[in-house]
Amino acid sequence: MEFLKNNLFYVILVAAVLVISIPSYILASAREAKHAAAVAAAQTSLNGIKSIADNLKPVAPDALKKADEYQKAWVKLVETVEEQMGASDAHMDREFLVPAADGDLPDPAAYKAAYDKAYDELVAKLVAAKLASPDKSPLDRKAAWTERTPTPAEIRITQKQYWILKELVDMFTSPDCHVRFVTSVGLDIVPNQTGSGNHPYNVDKPADSKFWVYPVQINFQIDFRYFNIFLRKLADDDKVMFVTDSYQVTRGFSEQDPVYEPVVAVSLYCLVYDYISSDFEKANLAQYKPSAGGKGAGGKGAGGKGAGGKKKNK
Repeated sequence: MEFLKNNLFYVILVAAVLVISIPSYILASAREAKHAAAVAAAQTSLNGIKSIADNLKPVAPDALKKADEYQKAWVKLVETVEEQMGASDAHMDREFLVPAADGDLPDPAAYKAAYDKAYDELVAKLVAAKLASPDKSPLDRKAAWTERTPTPAEIRITQKQYWILKELVDMFTSPDCHVRFVTSVGLDIVPNQTGSGNHPYNVDKPADSKFWVYPVQINFQIDFRYFNIFLRKLADDDKVMFVTDSYQVTRGFSEQDPVYEPVVAVSLYCLVYDYISSDFEKANLAQYKPSAGGKGAGGKGAGGKGAGGKKKNK
């Protein structure tokens, strides 16, 4: 007790030091532990990055050069295809069933008579080949002008329609394809009409589009062994640009039968690409307004399915 009285100052000093230093030591230890954990985590990340880096293979300069050349060649190829389409696909808009009278369009009355005759001949060709019933035409989009003559827009639109249908009828009746019957051909052809499925290729930025797209749905029966030939003819057509999107095939025979007809029913959805070149087509592009439901590549047209559909075999 006497010791404490004589050394009270030093006792208080030691106690104060202990009171201050112990919490500081505890706090420093906690910070040191956090620092060590952060260093360990950083080292782990660094090791992972180093492992990835060790497995990377350097790209040779000549490979980068070839990739650049490939990109330039691809752009040039796209430009060439567009130029060729501009020249070849003008057939759909610049050639008519009768010669032009005034300007770039034929006389409306003469065109009407020629269109009716040519359209009926397409149907008659299918009937003669026994691919259609004489009582019901599968080509159900014939324009009906009754007593009036077609407008300039109707002349251009129905002429495009006719060229598309003519190419299809020529394929149906080709002896190479072995088509057995044509049930229907649906074609949305009227630009900007509410509910129609046609649209610019780029619906998000119509002004950038170089093609107008017309959806077509075809229902027909064919010997399945020649279906690939029909598809090839469709893709190789040099007058109309057909792009097959999807199709459904329903089997109509049984392998167990001793004799069977290898015929299948096909519902085929394709798109026709028309190069935008004339003032008429450019005006349609400028006036294009997508419908509320959207008529982009996934929109429905001609009673068909949107783009991106899958082929199905049953």
